[in-house]
Amino acid sequence: MLDLGIAAIVAARMGSSRLPGKMMLDIAGKPMLWHVLDRVRQAKLVTEVVLATSTDPRNQSLVELAENMSIRTYSGSENDVLGRYVEACAENTNTVVRITGDCPCIDPAVRDSALAFFFAGDYDVVTNRPSYPDGLDVEVLRVSVLRWMNQCVKNPKHREHVTSFLYSGEVIELSIGRMLHDYDISLLKLSVDTQEDLDRVRGVYEKLGSTFCLEDILALEEIGGF
Repeated sequence: MLDLGIAAIVAARMGSSRLPGKMMLDIAGKPMLWHVLDRVRQAKLVTEVVLATSTDPRNQSLVELAENMSIRTYSGSENDVLGRYVEACAENTNTVVRITGDCPCIDPAVRDSALAFFFAGDYDVVTNRPSYPDGLDVEVLRVSVLRWMNQCVKNPKHREHVTSFLYSGEVIELSIGRMLHDYDISLLKLSVDTQEDLDRVRGVYEKLGSTFCLEDILALEEIGGF
C-alpha cells in the first residue's frame, strides 16, 4: 500500500544571481514557476504540492502565485534550504519528493516512476541521477532522512544544496536506490540557470505546447528541433 503522506516540495526564490527574477519570467504566457507547480501537481502519486520559499520580501510574488493556484506555501531561511524543506513538511508527511523551481520541463510520469521505484525497493532515498537530464532529475526521501540531516549536517554548502551530504561519501548506513534511464541522456540540459537555458526551454514549449513528456522532448532533440 502506497504512503498517503507524499509531499512534492518545490524550492524557489527570486534571488538568482545568473538570471535575476527567473521564477517569474515568461514561458508560453505564464511565469516559469506556474509551469513547475502545474506540472508537479499532475503527478498521480503525490498527495500535496508545497512551495518552499524564503522570507525575503522579493519572494512575495511567488507566494501569491502559489496561493492563487491553491498550493500551500512555506517561507523560511533564504540559504538554509535543508531547514526550509523540513519545516515545510506537514505533520502527516512521510515521504518528500524534492523539486527545484527552475525545472519547467519536469515530467509528472518520471516523478511517479521514481515514487513507485522508491516504495517497491523500500529505500531511504531514490535518485535518478546521473542518467536523466538536469531539469528532469528527481529525488524521493523518507522525511525521517531529512530530519536526521537537519540535526547532524552543519556545513552551510550541504544545507544549501539539501541532499549533497548524502552523496559525499560520509553516509554509509542509508539505502540509496538509483533509477536509471535505458540510456544516458544526462547531457541534455532542461533546467533554467541562464538566458540560453531559458531560450531553450521556451523553444520546447513553442514546439510542444504545455502538455508534453520526456519522450516528446527527446524526439525534438533527435531531429535537432531546439
